Amino acid sequence: MSVSAAVFAAPHNSDKQDNDSLSLRNRHTQRERMDSILAARYYRKNIDTAYITRPQQRLTLKARVNLSGAGMDVYGTTDKGSMTTNLKTDFRTTLSIAAVYRGIGVGLALNPLKWSGRSMDYEINLNSYGNRFGGEIVYLSSKTFHGDMTSDTGIQQIGKGFVAQDALNLNLYYAFNYRKFSFPAAFTQSYIQRRSAGSWMLGLSSELSRVKLTAGEEFGITDGNVRMAEVGIGGGYGYNLVAGRWLFHISSVPTLIFYIHDRMVVNGNRLRMRYSLTNAIITGRGSVVYSHGNRFYGASCVFNFSSVGDENYLQIRRTKWRVRMFAGFRL
Repeated sequence: MSVSAAVFAAPHNSDKQDNDSLSLRNRHTQRERMDSILAARYYRKNIDTAYITRPQQRLTLKARVNLSGAGMDVYGTTDKGSMTTNLKTDFRTTLSIAAVYRGIGVGLALNPLKWSGRSMDYEINLNSYGNRFGGEIVYLSSKTFHGDMTSDTGIQQIGKGFVAQDALNLNLYYAFNYRKFSFPAAFTQSYIQRRSAGSWMLGLSSELSRVKLTAGEEFGITDGNVRMAEVGIGGGYGYNLVAGRWLFHISSVPTLIFYIHDRMVVNGNRLRMRYSLTNAIITGRGSVVYSHGNRFYGASCVFNFSSVGDENYLQIRRTKWRVRMFAGFRL
């Protein structure tokens, strides 16, 4: 019986090995088919390869350190005279790693101060940079605004907790010379800028914010709530300068605000703002990248400035900035 069992067992093991081998070949074929689809999308020929090109490597790994902050300045005139308030938030630091395969990426970000409980601010930063379209969406919830107020009666310090803000910023661009000028070469390293080039750009900007004022008896305020929404459209210019292994990028896109809606209630009284044709939202971007073989290092920044209102009555100026340092390599 043992001989008979051995005779029948051999074909059974051979069939299992054949099935396993066939399954492995099928999975390998599926991976190759998927990779070819991603490669066809990745290397689409809608660019001038004398100026920009895709990296030949499939996978890009990056480590990043992000530093960001925000500010708010208020200028106005009251029955007690002129008043200027200058506020800023605490800095926020984030550490992140990212992996990008054929233009599709995943990332993980950590905020050490948030984990330790020393940060009262919360920020979500989403960005997508393409050669033709791109931009940023940023949500910031901050309770760390602090600074001072200067009036005819002197200077008063404003501590954390008096002003809290929730804000959503949207900044989009369209680059006309997208076949030769590459935003992602400067900001995501998913393209390589081979020769210097620039482009005129269209821009669309929007800001939604809510500012809450809590008891500040020394300022004559018991409570306040300010809601604002602005939308602007405009244009600007960007330039990528290639100098050997270095890439330098600078761009600016001012937009004039054509839609404004506000609702301000302070101490139970409704206030109205006066607007002017100079109300605007300005987005500036900059980057420097050094490449050597399959490795690259650099830093980038995005700066947003908005001005709404009339300085002789009531004007609010807001700033938001982010600096990113990065290092990575391609495989």
